Amino acid sequence: MNNIEQEMHIPNYSITAHSDLSMLVMAGQEGIGQTFNTKLTYAQCVEFIDIEDETIPERERLQRNADKLRVNAICEYLIKRNNTFFPGVILVVSQLDLTPLDIDFGSVKLYKAVLQAGTDRLMIDGQGRLSGITKALTVRPDLAEHHLDVKIVVVGTNKIRDSSKFVTQIFADLHLNLKRPNSSQSIWFDSETRLSCLANDIMDTTDQLGLPFAGGVAVNGKLSTGQIFTLANVSDFISIIVASSTSKKAVNSVLSEEDSYELYKVLIAQYIEKLYSVLPFAEIHNSDLGAWKQALNSNILTCAIGLKALAWVGRSIIEDALENGLSELNFAPLERIGELPICDKSNELWLKKGVFNKEIDGKIKIVKSSEKRLAAVICQSIRLLPAAELV
Repeated sequence: MNNIEQEMHIPNYSITAHSDLSMLVMAGQEGIGQTFNTKLTYAQCVEFIDIEDETIPERERLQRNADKLRVNAICEYLIKRNNTFFPGVILVVSQLDLTPLDIDFGSVKLYKAVLQAGTDRLMIDGQGRLSGITKALTVRPDLAEHHLDVKIVVVGTNKIRDSSKFVTQIFADLHLNLKRPNSSQSIWFDSETRLSCLANDIMDTTDQLGLPFAGGVAVNGKLSTGQIFTLANVSDFISIIVASSTSKKAVNSVLSEEDSYELYKVLIAQYIEKLYSVLPFAEIHNSDLGAWKQALNSNILTCAIGLKALAWVGRSIIEDALENGLSELNFAPLERIGELPICDKSNELWLKKGVFNKEIDGKIKIVKSSEKRLAAVICQSIRLLPAAELV
């Protein structure tokens, strides 16, 4: 092995640039002192900022690694969408040259700021966005003039590492008690993803049919009295019916065609309408707190696995129509669901098929991921040919 092969990589503990960066900044006061806000183009972010060298030993890092899955997702977001939006990022610098501008905004001051080429800098929140932007620009250079909000904190030491405790505490405070939106909330507010749009559209469509379905769905992800499913549950329900999968990529691919989207919107709304005619969902919606809790605890279909099983039953009805060249879905087999012991979890029908288990202490618990087994039992019991994936 020669000397070049034996040479070890020396981690770079400082981030600098090849030239100075001039910008307009707005200064204000916060608990940590004066902070500055500016807007930088994507091109400037890539040219003048970089993420921390990931070969720096873990215990000496001031920045967490940019998650590769998140970076790829941000890149795809920028490439495929035109109506993109990002929250601001936080840049820590060791020094910032300021020239006051003669504009009076009270306690807020405007400056011309220069970040000199040799000044140490580190993005402590936003490295995923920076990496995603860098990757996206190689595919879409037209994004170079888009802007990113940047908050700048000046530590006042020659090297940022000389203020490491101060810097890492900012990062800790940023994420203190941070709570991301749950799956249902994300679906509710998403108007771009086809699956999310369909979930919301189906609630509107069932409203028009006079069904209480939408009111029984918790769009904030937490059930209230009378509600049965979360919007995330409904999204999984739709996914199985549309693509025999809960993979959003697979479902969105099917729904990308407008004709397919409109067809499934109608078919799923019709299926839900039929379910409400053969199952006691409407009664549960109108129950008081005690009766509502009792219904959720006893009915095997009022849970995430139960709704997924009903989705597979719906998928079976669709496949039956396609196989037999029917112009309409045949919902007749659903009339027999009421004959099943859906409010008796201890029934041998469910125990023998591994949908529920009887624990040593006598408690009956549903088996994780048993939706396909439950759907197969239902299909067999109501004399419906099960979908291919259930056989």
